[in-house]
Amino acid sequence: MASATLSAPLPSDHPGDPGSSAAPDLERLDLAIEGMTCSACSARLERVLNGSAGVTDAAVNLALERAMIRIDRAAADLGSVMDVVQRCGFRVGTETGTYHVDDLGNDRVARAVEDALRAVPGVLDVKVSPARRRRSGSPPRGKGDGP
Repeated sequence: MASATLSAPLPSDHPGDPGSSAAPDLERLDLAIEGMTCSACSARLERVLNGSAGVTDAAVNLALERAMIRIDRAAADLGSVMDVVQRCGFRVGTETGTYHVDDLGNDRVARAVEDALRAVPGVLDVKVSPARRRRSGSPPRGKGDGP
């Protein structure tokens, strides 16, 4: 058995698909924001996000500790939005999980799985580690080795 560890932004607490109403070239991000302590914090983050390249709309909610951001995919991505949040002194909440994967036998397959998982939107980091299996057993006894 192998394990895969994924890091991704925390999922939305709101029902529905956050990207369902976005135009084809726009993407809607619903991010948990950590570190905001007052309304001035949320107002500043919202102002900076709305002035950032590729952001078409941003609303920050202090009470929910969330930012709803619509970006033009041609000009921005999740990483650039996360950089803006960090430059403002806050963090995007992430979730890390470890999952067990059966039948992941060698490093080549592990790399292919890592590449496929990295291509999933929202996945920030992936580490796949094939389990080191030890085989034990006794070789057949040679002629004259027995009692």
